[in-house]
Amino acid sequence: MAEKIQFTIDFDIDLDQYLEVHFPLVVDYHILSKALDARGANRGKKPRYTYHLDTIKEGERFQRKNEVFKDLGPLKTKPIIVGAGPGGLFAALRFQDYGVPSIIIERGDRAHRRMIHIAKFWRYGEFDTENNVCYGEGGAGLFSDGKLITRVLPMCNTLWIAWSILVPLKKLRIFQIHILVQIKFDC
Repeated sequence: MAEKIQFTIDFDIDLDQYLEVHFPLVVDYHILSKALDARGANRGKKPRYTYHLDTIKEGERFQRKNEVFKDLGPLKTKPIIVGAGPGGLFAALRFQDYGVPSIIIERGDRAHRRMIHIAKFWRYGEFDTENNVCYGEGGAGLFSDGKLITRVLPMCNTLWIAWSILVPLKKLRIFQIHILVQIKFDC
């Protein structure tokens, strides 16, 4: 039976070596979450990783986890999700899992256009009230230091890997064609 463990280590420590020393009976593991805390790094404090692992010992096996979603199909009225930040996108993906078409309305602009407005603010101080660090595709987290933590791992793996790198944003919108989501910008 798999055992869950949690620990925090300095960023430059090898995970496998740490497990060998501190958990010698562990023969295999799955990373459930890995969070980097780099607060204070600019003042000389070492960044640290906090891991949550699923581990097994000799003779044990991981249990397969399969989520099965009931196909609800379209509702009488499409759900409207306000905001294309991480929460709104995850909500749309969850609706998609159940076969429910939805609409996301976003106050700001698409990420690539939004970056132009933000660059103008950072460089020249020109503030756009509708397209800034808080409003637009990706939400405030698009320009954060990456401390977003989620326990929704299947959706996280499906979306956030592509979402966390700015270049694939165009690919994300192509991905949206395959899901039952309509996104309206500048609302």
